[in-house]
Amino acid sequence: MQETQDTLADQLRTVLADPDPHGEEAVAALRVLLDLGWVEPDRVEARLGREQAVRSFAEDLAVARTRARTAAERSRDLRRRTDAALARAGELRREVRVGEEDARVAALEQEVARLRAALDNRPRIEHAVGIVMQLVGCDETVAWELLSGLSQHTNVKVRVVAEALAAHVGSGRGVPADVATGLRALARDRSPGRSRT
Repeated sequence: MQETQDTLADQLRTVLADPDPHGEEAVAALRVLLDLGWVEPDRVEARLGREQAVRSFAEDLAVARTRARTAAERSRDLRRRTDAALARAGELRREVRVGEEDARVAALEQEVARLRAALDNRPRIEHAVGIVMQLVGCDETVAWELLSGLSQHTNVKVRVVAEALAAHVGSGRGVPADVATGLRALARDRSPGRSRT
Protein backbone atom coordinates (compact mmCIF):
# COMPACT_ATOMS: atom_id res chain seq x y z
CA MET A 1 0.00 0.00 0.00
CA GLN A 2 2.86 2.33 0.87
CA GLU A 3 4.33 1.63 -2.51
CA THR A 4 1.05 2.64 -4.21
CA GLN A 5 0.91 5.85 -2.21
CA ASP A 6 4.48 6.66 -3.18
CA THR A 7 3.66 6.03 -6.84
CA LEU A 8 0.59 8.23 -6.60
CA ALA A 9 2.54 10.97 -4.85
CA ASP A 10 5.22 10.81 -7.56
CA GLN A 11 2.59 11.06 -10.29
CA LEU A 12 0.91 14.03 -8.58
CA ARG A 13 4.26 15.82 -8.15
CA THR A 14 5.01 15.24 -11.82
CA VAL A 15 1.61 16.62 -12.85
CA LEU A 16 2.05 19.70 -10.64
CA ALA A 17 5.66 20.32 -11.67
CA ASP A 18 5.31 19.82 -15.42
CA PRO A 19 1.69 19.85 -16.53
CA ASP A 20 1.29 18.34 -19.94
CA PRO A 21 -1.06 20.16 -22.32
CA HIS A 22 -3.27 17.14 -22.91
CA GLY A 23 -3.73 16.16 -19.23
CA GLU A 24 -2.76 12.53 -19.81
CA GLU A 25 -0.79 12.21 -16.60
CA ALA A 26 -3.59 13.85 -14.61
CA VAL A 27 -6.06 11.34 -16.02
CA ALA A 28 -3.70 8.49 -15.12
CA ALA A 29 -3.39 9.83 -11.56
CA LEU A 30 -7.17 10.07 -11.22
CA ARG A 31 -7.53 6.46 -12.39
CA VAL A 32 -5.06 5.33 -9.74
CA LEU A 33 -7.03 7.25 -7.09
CA LEU A 34 -10.20 5.60 -8.35
CA ASP A 35 -8.60 2.14 -8.22
CA LEU A 36 -7.46 2.75 -4.65
CA GLY A 37 -10.92 3.90 -3.65
CA TRP A 38 -9.64 7.23 -2.28
CA VAL A 39 -12.11 9.27 -4.36
CA GLU A 40 -15.75 8.90 -5.21
CA PRO A 41 -16.33 7.24 -8.56
CA ASP A 42 -18.99 9.78 -9.68
CA ARG A 43 -16.65 12.70 -9.09
CA VAL A 44 -13.80 10.93 -10.88
CA GLU A 45 -16.05 10.08 -13.84
CA ALA A 46 -17.16 13.70 -14.08
CA ARG A 47 -13.56 14.83 -13.77
CA LEU A 48 -12.41 12.30 -16.38
CA GLY A 49 -15.19 13.40 -18.73
CA ARG A 50 -14.07 17.04 -18.43
CA GLU A 51 -10.44 16.03 -18.87
CA GLN A 52 -11.37 14.02 -21.94
CA ALA A 53 -13.23 17.03 -23.37
CA VAL A 54 -10.24 19.30 -22.63
CA ARG A 55 -7.89 16.77 -24.20
CA SER A 56 -10.17 16.45 -27.27
CA PHE A 57 -10.41 20.25 -27.57
CA ALA A 58 -6.61 20.57 -27.25
CA GLU A 59 -6.11 17.94 -29.93
CA ASP A 60 -8.64 19.65 -32.23
CA LEU A 61 -6.90 22.95 -31.61
CA ALA A 62 -3.51 21.43 -32.44
CA VAL A 63 -4.93 19.96 -35.67
CA ALA A 64 -6.49 23.30 -36.56
CA ARG A 65 -3.18 25.09 -35.93
CA THR A 66 -1.37 22.57 -38.12
CA ARG A 67 -3.93 23.00 -40.88
CA ALA A 68 -3.72 26.78 -40.57
CA ARG A 69 0.09 26.66 -40.83
CA THR A 70 -0.16 24.37 -43.86
CA ALA A 71 -2.73 26.63 -45.50
CA ALA A 72 -0.57 29.69 -44.79
CA GLU A 73 2.45 27.95 -46.33
CA ARG A 74 0.40 26.99 -49.39
CA SER A 75 -0.91 30.54 -49.62
CA ARG A 76 2.63 31.97 -49.46
CA ASP A 77 3.78 29.46 -52.07
CA LEU A 78 0.86 30.29 -54.36
CA ARG A 79 1.57 34.01 -53.88
CA ARG A 80 5.22 33.47 -54.85
CA ARG A 81 4.19 31.43 -57.89
CA THR A 82 1.57 34.02 -58.87
CA ASP A 83 4.10 36.85 -58.53
CA ALA A 84 6.57 34.88 -60.66
CA ALA A 85 3.89 34.18 -63.29
CA LEU A 86 2.87 37.86 -63.37
CA ALA A 87 6.50 38.92 -63.73
CA ARG A 88 6.99 36.47 -66.61
CA ALA A 89 3.78 37.69 -68.25
CA GLY A 90 5.11 41.25 -68.02
CA GLU A 91 8.38 40.17 -69.61
CA LEU A 92 6.51 38.40 -72.42
CA ARG A 93 4.33 41.48 -72.97
CA ARG A 94 7.45 43.65 -73.26
CA GLU A 95 9.04 41.13 -75.64
CA VAL A 96 5.90 41.10 -77.81
CA ARG A 97 5.80 44.90 -77.81
CA VAL A 98 9.47 45.03 -78.79
CA GLY A 99 8.84 42.48 -81.55
CA GLU A 100 5.85 44.47 -82.80
CA GLU A 101 7.87 47.67 -82.64
CA ASP A 102 10.73 46.02 -84.55
CA ALA A 103 8.32 44.93 -87.28
CA ARG A 104 6.79 48.40 -87.38
CA VAL A 105 10.23 50.02 -87.57
CA ALA A 106 11.24 47.66 -90.41
CA ALA A 107 8.03 48.48 -92.32
CA LEU A 108 8.61 52.20 -91.81
CA GLU A 109 12.22 51.88 -92.95
CA GLN A 110 11.02 50.14 -96.13
CA GLU A 111 8.44 52.85 -96.73
CA VAL A 112 11.06 55.58 -96.21
CA ALA A 113 13.40 53.86 -98.68
CA ARG A 114 10.58 53.60 -101.22
CA LEU A 115 9.64 57.26 -100.74
CA ARG A 116 13.28 58.34 -101.07
CA ALA A 117 13.58 56.40 -104.31
CA ALA A 118 10.37 58.03 -105.55
CA LEU A 119 11.72 61.47 -104.63
CA ASP A 120 15.03 60.71 -106.33
CA ASN A 121 13.21 59.54 -109.48
CA ARG A 122 10.55 62.25 -109.48
CA PRO A 123 12.61 64.99 -111.25
CA ARG A 124 13.64 62.55 -114.01
CA ILE A 125 10.08 61.35 -114.45
CA GLU A 126 8.75 64.93 -114.46
CA HIS A 127 11.39 65.86 -117.04
CA ALA A 128 10.25 62.93 -119.21
CA VAL A 129 6.59 63.96 -118.77
CA GLY A 130 7.54 67.43 -119.98
CA ILE A 131 9.27 65.94 -123.03
CA VAL A 132 6.15 63.88 -123.84
CA MET A 133 3.91 66.97 -123.39
CA GLN A 134 6.11 68.90 -125.91
CA LEU A 135 6.31 66.00 -128.36
CA VAL A 136 2.60 65.05 -128.43
CA GLY A 137 1.08 68.43 -127.49
CA CYS A 138 -0.96 67.30 -124.45
CA ASP A 139 -1.41 68.20 -120.80
CA GLU A 140 0.56 66.71 -117.88
CA THR A 141 -2.04 64.04 -117.00
CA VAL A 142 -2.20 62.69 -120.55
CA ALA A 143 1.60 62.81 -120.84
CA TRP A 144 1.92 60.76 -117.64
CA GLU A 145 -0.61 58.23 -118.95
CA LEU A 146 1.28 57.97 -122.24
CA LEU A 147 4.60 57.48 -120.43
CA SER A 148 2.98 54.79 -118.24
CA GLY A 149 1.44 53.15 -121.31
CA LEU A 150 4.84 53.09 -123.04
CA SER A 151 6.31 51.52 -119.91
CA GLN A 152 3.65 48.81 -119.91
CA HIS A 153 3.91 48.22 -123.67
CA THR A 154 7.70 47.75 -123.47
CA ASN A 155 7.56 45.99 -120.09
CA VAL A 156 10.13 48.43 -118.69
CA LYS A 157 9.68 50.42 -115.46
CA VAL A 158 8.50 54.02 -115.84
CA ARG A 159 11.62 55.21 -114.04
CA VAL A 160 13.90 53.46 -116.54
CA VAL A 161 11.91 54.73 -119.56
CA ALA A 162 11.95 58.27 -118.13
CA GLU A 163 15.71 58.15 -117.42
CA ALA A 164 16.49 56.86 -120.93
CA LEU A 165 14.24 59.47 -122.57
CA ALA A 166 15.65 62.36 -120.50
CA ALA A 167 19.25 61.20 -121.05
CA HIS A 168 18.75 60.88 -124.80
CA VAL A 169 17.13 64.31 -125.10
CA GLY A 170 19.64 65.83 -122.64
CA SER A 171 22.53 64.66 -124.79
CA GLY A 172 21.16 66.76 -127.68
CA ARG A 173 20.05 63.82 -129.81
CA GLY A 174 16.32 64.47 -129.37
CA VAL A 175 13.64 61.84 -128.83
CA PRO A 176 14.46 58.50 -130.50
CA ALA A 177 12.30 57.97 -133.59
CA ASP A 178 10.80 54.65 -132.42
CA VAL A 179 9.89 56.17 -129.01
CA ALA A 180 8.31 59.22 -130.69
CA THR A 181 6.33 56.93 -133.01
CA GLY A 182 5.18 54.75 -130.10
CA LEU A 183 4.09 57.76 -128.01
CA ARG A 184 2.18 59.28 -130.94
CA ALA A 185 0.46 55.92 -131.61
CA LEU A 186 -0.54 55.68 -127.94
CA ALA A 187 -1.87 59.26 -128.09
CA ARG A 188 -3.94 58.44 -131.20
CA ASP A 189 -5.33 55.33 -129.51
CA ARG A 190 -6.42 57.53 -126.62
CA SER A 191 -8.25 59.95 -128.90
CA PRO A 192 -11.98 60.11 -128.24
CA GLY A 193 -12.86 59.50 -131.91
CA ARG A 194 -10.95 56.17 -132.13
CA SER A 195 -12.43 52.93 -130.98
CA ARG A 196 -10.19 50.41 -129.34
CA THR A 197 -10.01 46.90 -130.70
